Amino acid sequence: MNAEDFFIEGLRLAAGGKLAEAAERWAATLAAAPAHAQARFNRVLALGRLGRLEEAAAEAAEGCRHHPTEPSFPAQLGQILARLGRLDQAADSLRRALELGDDPALWWALGLVERDRCAWSQARQALSHVDDRVEARFELAQLLLRDGEWQKGWELWESRLARPQAGEDRWHIPEWTGGELNGLDLLVYGEQGAGDTIQMLRFVPELAERGAIVRLAVHDRLVGLLAGLPGVTQLLPLSAPACAATHRVSIMSLPHRLPAADCRPGAVPYLSAPAAVLTGGGLKVGLVWAGSASFANAGQRHVGRQLLEPLAAIPGTSLYSLQLDQAPNDPAITDLAPGIKDWTDTAGLIAALDLVISVDTGTAHLAGAMGKPVWLLLHKGADWRWGHGTRTDWYPSARLYRQETTGDWRPVLDRVGEDLRKLART
Repeated sequence: MNAEDFFIEGLRLAAGGKLAEAAERWAATLAAAPAHAQARFNRVLALGRLGRLEEAAAEAAEGCRHHPTEPSFPAQLGQILARLGRLDQAADSLRRALELGDDPALWWALGLVERDRCAWSQARQALSHVDDRVEARFELAQLLLRDGEWQKGWELWESRLARPQAGEDRWHIPEWTGGELNGLDLLVYGEQGAGDTIQMLRFVPELAERGAIVRLAVHDRLVGLLAGLPGVTQLLPLSAPACAATHRVSIMSLPHRLPAADCRPGAVPYLSAPAAVLTGGGLKVGLVWAGSASFANAGQRHVGRQLLEPLAAIPGTSLYSLQLDQAPNDPAITDLAPGIKDWTDTAGLIAALDLVISVDTGTAHLAGAMGKPVWLLLHKGADWRWGHGTRTDWYPSARLYRQETTGDWRPVLDRVGEDLRKLART
């Protein structure tokens, strides 16, 4: 068989779903005809789909060498390198492809790579080329909000409602899109996680101040905590089958739809609870080392509990676990999880503590909303709401401890330990 015969045989095998065999035929094609661009490109794609990423990257790099003016090879190389986690190299390859030919799909891919390597300004620049896409506007919103560009950020944040993940309207009443509130019977509903709802609760009283009848639907476990929230006429669980309101709005849309809404540090604290009784002396410190396992990037919100356990040896402290699904290994850390049934219980425990140390979780939001000192352990690519630096306008009582290297928590915990020793001595 000659090179073309091998190539055609590869096409036949690929059409039948036999990608590994097809990749072998295209390798034979290239052995006989190294400049066969289509065989090399097909082989790159096949290896990528087979998960043989190192081979795919090597083949794509050969394509770049043999066909230096063809953008498809650096484009594929960039996307494969991104899958391998080599983000700096991936960004370089995608930029090379864009130099050879403008392509919206590549601007989108580059924007995500720049985001993942925490190159925020480069991500904004890349995604601005495809801001007609819902997903790009959603990503841009988070980048703008991270930078504190509230007005444009909140405007683009509304794009999340057009994403497939937004789901259907289960309330079957008209949406309030802004404007007159006086006399409006309005359902405000929780849209995302409990932490997101807690963060945005600060905006709810203003609706009532402007004359709305406010009905608030929240996660079932939040209902007890929010009883008596100022301005709320009716509090109901998200599981409720219906509501008497005439209009609805997501709590996550309030910053955009309320006039001149912004971060308002002056509104904190806006939640409280009677303090529980805790045994133990010294500085009482609550710990949370992992977020919900159902979160898409749960690994970014997980600190090995073994990294937190040395904190229990710091003189003048008593440590308590608020982690719901994992008991601490160290007997010096008191496990409070068995007594936590809902957020009311968590709030009572937070009220009894002097400090909460937590990854990005609803517990961290609750501590911040209560004005309790909270030290937040953040992945290098932390969520937009935490901005930059060591403080956040959302929760003035919070101190932010950020990874410097993606995935490396040990230096973060070293800084936390040093600061906790200082605090325990005061």
